[in-house]
Amino acid sequence: MPDALTGLKSWPADRRYWSPLGQLVRGRFHMLGDTRRATAFVDTTKLPLAPVVHENVYVLAFDELPDGRFVACAMPTDPQGQYGVHFYAAGWPQNPTAEPLRAVPCPSGISMVNVWSLAGRVVAHERLIDGKHPAATHRAYLFDGDQWREAPGLQPVTKFNNSEHFRHQVHGNGKVTLGDGTDVFVWDGDGYEWTGTQFEKRWELAAGSANLEGLVTLPWGTESFFYLSNGKVMFARRGEKPVRVLPDVNSAHFLSRGPNESVFVCIHRDPKSHVVRQWFPEEGTYVPLKRAQIKYGRSALSPDMYWSAATKLVHVSALYTFPDSSLTDLKRVRPKEKGYRVEPEPDSRAAGTAATGGELVEREFLTREVWDQLDPHTAETVARAVGRCLPEPWAFARVAWRACGDQKRNVAFFTWNEHEFALIPGGTVTLGYDPARPLPSAKALRDWAKEARAFIGGNQPPEVMWRQYLEAQLGALRAVELKPYLIEVNPYSKRVKTERAERAKIAREGFALPTTDQWEFAASGGSRAVWHWGDEPPKAWSDVHAFGLNVPHDPVLQEALAERGTFRGGHGGQRGHGTMGLDWYVPLSPWYVSPAVSAKQDDLWNVTLYRRVFALPEQMFG
Repeated sequence: MPDALTGLKSWPADRRYWSPLGQLVRGRFHMLGDTRRATAFVDTTKLPLAPVVHENVYVLAFDELPDGRFVACAMPTDPQGQYGVHFYAAGWPQNPTAEPLRAVPCPSGISMVNVWSLAGRVVAHERLIDGKHPAATHRAYLFDGDQWREAPGLQPVTKFNNSEHFRHQVHGNGKVTLGDGTDVFVWDGDGYEWTGTQFEKRWELAAGSANLEGLVTLPWGTESFFYLSNGKVMFARRGEKPVRVLPDVNSAHFLSRGPNESVFVCIHRDPKSHVVRQWFPEEGTYVPLKRAQIKYGRSALSPDMYWSAATKLVHVSALYTFPDSSLTDLKRVRPKEKGYRVEPEPDSRAAGTAATGGELVEREFLTREVWDQLDPHTAETVARAVGRCLPEPWAFARVAWRACGDQKRNVAFFTWNEHEFALIPGGTVTLGYDPARPLPSAKALRDWAKEARAFIGGNQPPEVMWRQYLEAQLGALRAVELKPYLIEVNPYSKRVKTERAERAKIAREGFALPTTDQWEFAASGGSRAVWHWGDEPPKAWSDVHAFGLNVPHDPVLQEALAERGTFRGGHGGQRGHGTMGLDWYVPLSPWYVSPAVSAKQDDLWNVTLYRRVFALPEQMFG
């Protein structure tokens, strides 16, 4: 197995993993062990991939609520547990062993249930099977207050077994969230939207499905999506009749978004031995990927998922997980048949999308107040519009969920010659140390004060000494106006001969070093706490920054800024005191001001890092 995926070795070799959901939530793919002893989540935002196992609960389905919690249908493996719909606190599945905040019985007792968050409401689909006759009844329920009631506008559906293949399944059911934030619920093969009082059919899809647990869908643009109907790839746009695309594909069974405006289409049976196509809908071409290219394993006749990261393709199927080599050099096919090209939404190339207000990019969307409230699909729509306004070789990469301390948001990432940058929203922001912040624990303060009296003197209470000390070490409280910008995720650590030469090289590439204000805001992750993780020393180092940056946890290392002779992020070896307790962490504060040094002191760069900043072009705002 490749080194990049060694984390999967910790999974039992005799257990197959599969997914009836085929969905990513906060960058984590939901995988279920078929022994029903555990539920695993693969964190696709990190390499090596590593599973997180939630013991004693078999999760049938789950979704994220608007307030950050999760709702899941769970069947405990512990006989004493309660089978039902569980509401989990924010942060699950990051903390998968946490107990649910509440658990409510399934609508009709023990049955197969899926749950979704639709337009801020919790909706369940329940399948009831008559043990004496080959029939199944499907009902939809709305969680209203503290109880379930049948979802208004969604009629029960009964399917009978009329062949040996048990065709008692309801036609495709599931949800897709469009780029404009609208939730479309697919029930009995058509699309419904919540009006505030009931579900109303607004999408005539006529979708068939061989998958009882959910219809495979893929959002595209602001008000369009792809879906599968009996192995055929269909395209639906609001107000228009669905059309079939990829006319020669009759056994597609999974869709996944790929890089560079592409879609991965998994094909179960193909006479040309293509098992995957990387399809470019708006261009009308595709790259056929054969078994030999994706290194199929013996159990790969029914792959579960294909996931793209940059130009890599990761295949998850039963016991096998393999990455493909770079896809960028493979030849694209331009077929003669009609039906391979999808017309982009009106003006989507020249004027962004409807979510960006009809201009190139609506400036308001890139303010922190608005950006932090965007749902993932709208955030991606805006980010893609930004990407189309950037010069080559810039490219939009992805939108991913990031959370740390009291901050959580969707973060947009872009690449420049394989270097990754994060989008930092602008607006009026507050920087500097706030004396009104909560104090660390009394014990931590007492321990610090014992040592601190040796180098700062005084006989005041520890809490008074601490506040005075921070006011002297950290920058002053202030409000500043920032334009949105892109900043490098990983600090650049190449040792340079001279600072002047390195700054010249950065400028030639079209970048600058961050100003003091830009660096502090990005390093804070948007938090007003003393550190980006909070006001207490961490019990364990957080590997997630709320703006998506990799912030070193070394108080000696410092980062260079646009203002020569000014550094942030560490003391650069210039601090002669403080080795234990609270004092050790102080230089890691985004508000810490390192001791003044000479701007010509080039040897400081042996402990100096830097990250480049790219200013978004003003013309992108129309």
